[in-house]
Amino acid sequence: MKKHSTQIAGKFTLIELLVVIAIIAILAGMLLPALSKARDRAYAADCTSKLKQIAMQQNMYLDDFDGNFQHHSSTYETAAECPWGYILEKSGYIKVEKKAASVRCRPIFNKYAQTSAADYKEDWTSDQFSWSCKLTYGMSGVLIGRKTNAWLDNGPGIKDIYTKPAKLSKITAPSKTLMLSDYYTDEGNITRGYPTIIYDGSMSPGSNTDYYYPEARYKLHGNKFNIAYVDGHVSAVVPNDIYTKNEKKKNVFLYNE
Repeated sequence: MKKHSTQIAGKFTLIELLVVIAIIAILAGMLLPALSKARDRAYAADCTSKLKQIAMQQNMYLDDFDGNFQHHSSTYETAAECPWGYILEKSGYIKVEKKAASVRCRPIFNKYAQTSAADYKEDWTSDQFSWSCKLTYGMSGVLIGRKTNAWLDNGPGIKDIYTKPAKLSKITAPSKTLMLSDYYTDEGNITRGYPTIIYDGSMSPGSNTDYYYPEARYKLHGNKFNIAYVDGHVSAVVPNDIYTKNEKKKNVFLYNE
């Protein structure tokens, strides 16, 4: 009786395996950049949604308080002089979860949290300290009475014009006036959040100077960053889109009274 030899199927030669690996590597090289761009677009959309939500909550506060913005104070000595977000949260307009995802821009936090101050990485505790350094969105200091030494072109200091928190009815162009934005600060090698955007009157808004805005950090969402205007809409911009001179009519920080 003859015995039939059987050939084991399914084996690959070394050349065939190398070809398959090469094809997979080529496909991965083509797909990864596209996936990275898709992820960045998703992050940008997520950030836009968060800013819109916070802007809506801020405008609800303004509706209930006769259009008056919160008052900024670096010492927070009284209940009326606390971080703007702390006032929103304690007044019931905003609720921040333990991981604070609703007040953190993921590209900022994911990139810098590992090298930042420990307090920037801690869980949210719904106190003034959290609102002073654990978020990655800031409000225009001009709107909440933050003092600045910047000067208008051939004119008075901004601190002599904007001496107190803004009133909504005095803002003549809410769709062109910056209210909130992606924001964080550098203090030496420490990165943390900061609730107030300090307008420094810079003629070169892309400069990198600790607290000043928007610095080189504007490259967050495809070389842009998100800002929410007083009317509640959000735009992705580059620094030169928002101000080039210290003149009210050309500056998203300054509003005509």
